[in-house]
Amino acid sequence: MYKFSIAPPEHLAPGFEDKLILCEKTRCAYVEISDIIENTFLGDMDGDTIETMRNLLIDYGKTVSLITYTGKLSDRERFRALLRNAHLLGTKAIKVSCEEYDTVENAAADITECALDAKCYGIRLCAENKHDSILSSNGDMEQLVKCAGDNVCSIFNPLS
Repeated sequence: MYKFSIAPPEHLAPGFEDKLILCEKTRCAYVEISDIIENTFLGDMDGDTIETMRNLLIDYGKTVSLITYTGKLSDRERFRALLRNAHLLGTKAIKVSCEEYDTVENAAADITECALDAKCYGIRLCAENKHDSILSSNGDMEQLVKCAGDNVCSIFNPLS
């Protein structure tokens, strides 16, 4: 069975509920979001805000399939703050970037550590190929998975 998700762009759905409404209109049960929502980092949001977001997810019958982490993997405290709130939202996966690294091997160490943290919350860590990064080819993605093991999953984007 295929599970499709939608990542509503900011210009169409600037707020969290707007994203859920767009998912509802497109009959998509899974939403992808950024770690910055309405100009606030998800990891910095208080319990009341997270509870409101969780209730909206329940009301609309939606699941956060993916959060894109915009911070640096080397900033473990920021990443862990995101994990805590992502877990409360029932998030399935977090996508990270390797832009701060010059080689796949250098990225793999931090990715592995962050992936182990995420695993404690039942969240998968994902990396996506990007034409202007160290993960620009299929071979780079294979090397990352080989270095990080089953702690990370890869997203292959044929358009990147």
